[in-house]
Amino acid sequence: KVDVTIEITEKATVEKIPVIQEDTKLSEIKDKINKIAEIPDSQIKTESKLFEISPSDGQLVKVSVKDQFSFVLPGNPTTGYQWVLDNSEEIKNSKLLDYLNADQNGRYVQDPSLTLMVGVGGKFYFDFKAKSKGTVHAKFSYRRPWEKESDLNQKVDVTIEITEKATVEKIP
Repeated sequence: KVDVTIEITEKATVEKIPVIQEDTKLSEIKDKINKIAEIPDSQIKTESKLFEISPSDGQLVKVSVKDQFSFVLPGNPTTGYQWVLDNSEEIKNSKLLDYLNADQNGRYVQDPSLTLMVGVGGKFYFDFKAKSKGTVHAKFSYRRPWEKESDLNQKVDVTIEITEKATVEKIP
């Protein structure tokens, strides 16, 4: 027995389509697969993957073409330090990834805290979308924005391996 459900969104509505059930005939399965193959990518709901990473070398992350994903690093900008994507220009010029943040500092979200608390840490998010198959590095450092890179800064070097995404094709 195989049960598969595909979720399609259109105009803020969600529809669940059961694809294959126990008593489904081969011709019905073919029709359902062909119907799925006609769905435009823009209507297929995908969730962004979150990768919580920490300062160390040699980290490997595997994603598929068209995946949207984020690297999450803990930090506290009230100390004067923040995570910086050191090779943001290299990635922006890459044909492999889209960097979705406005600048090399990513976006910061403070951890929940009591009202009016200052000095609370949080997380830095660096958002990407995989465009094509290949391998690329994302290099981060935890430093003051006005200081240049130094060996004293915490660093993270992540290898991003992008593979082809599984597709559904029409059956003749």
